[in-house]
Amino acid sequence: MNNLLLSVNIQEKIQWYIKAHGHSSIGSLNLLWAYFSYQQDKNLTGIIEKAINEFENFSESDDIQQHLKNVKKDILSIEENISTGQLEQEKKTEMQEMINAVNENIKRIASIIENPGYEEMFLLQNILDSTITELLHRYPQTLYGDLIGKRNQESIQVLFSQQGTPRELFVCGYEMQLLFYNILSNAIDAMGGINGSGIITIFFDYKKEHVHVELSNNGKQIPEELVKKIRTKELFSTKGKNHGNGLKIINDISEKYHTDVIVTSDENETVFSFNLPYLHD
Repeated sequence: MNNLLLSVNIQEKIQWYIKAHGHSSIGSLNLLWAYFSYQQDKNLTGIIEKAINEFENFSESDDIQQHLKNVKKDILSIEENISTGQLEQEKKTEMQEMINAVNENIKRIASIIENPGYEEMFLLQNILDSTITELLHRYPQTLYGDLIGKRNQESIQVLFSQQGTPRELFVCGYEMQLLFYNILSNAIDAMGGINGSGIITIFFDYKKEHVHVELSNNGKQIPEELVKKIRTKELFSTKGKNHGNGLKIINDISEKYHTDVIVTSDENETVFSFNLPYLHD
């Protein structure tokens, strides 16, 4: 299978991971910075500032391996300063727990660099949240709703609901984000894009062996002949030359996770639905 995902920039995958799961680490570093800034420890606050900057800017790096080494070096320096500093043991223990969490995320980033399809356990809503963040960059001031907050009531509303007890899935988070992103961006385009209006409904149903996902919109109907092409995984684009990779990405991901994306479309709504197993071979 010629998987387009493997050609995606590694920095983008790392940035996705940080957006979806690394905020706690950056938040911890900011708390450390605030504490040592109050203590007027300019040397340590400078190191922490550098670590935050390194952590947030993998996408600007020309040498991502060296960038990761720089992050590790900064965190180690912070850890050593805390260990040898004049702090109460309780405060040292609290700060060490923060550093441990940061080091755990660094290990995960290293795994992504070594294996672009890196998989681990994810909550599906965390992946969805990061997808919505990316969509807001593409469609500013267009979306509002359950996952976003109040916006222009004439734009596109996003409704979210779930049923059952949420469970983590063993997946590549970036691949899942691409799956959501391509389906949802197509839905937004079907409702008029940046100047559009309508409703997107997202539903997760956590069942015994898989989570059932439905992504629906009330945009314009997909013609039956195009629905048939989607069902048979025939590649095409209605946007002209150099487009159409979105369907290949959706097909590649669904094949990897042993599922089929089912599409139905009528004058009232278009629905993309699929089942994602909690674990896969």
